Amino acid sequence: MNHNLIDLLVCPLCKGQLQHDKANQRLICRFDRLAFAVRDGVPIMLIDQAETIDLDELKKTSPANFDNVEASNSDQNQPLHE
Repeated sequence: MNHNLIDLLVCPLCKGQLQHDKANQRLICRFDRLAFAVRDGVPIMLIDQAETIDLDELKKTSPANFDNVEASNSDQNQPLHE
């Protein structure tokens, strides 16, 4: 996926920055703990098709700034936005 395109895309829920998970072909919003699939180079940016990721998986994806996510959400199974 083109890095210039990734820089332009934001989470459709919170408008936050996305992280490219190349190994799993998805874009991750760390704040909402959502993973958006990338199929054939096209990101699927629909909230209802996003996968919710738990804190353990988020930690494996990128440990940087993990403490900020953990401190802001005490319930590991719920996204920050409904």
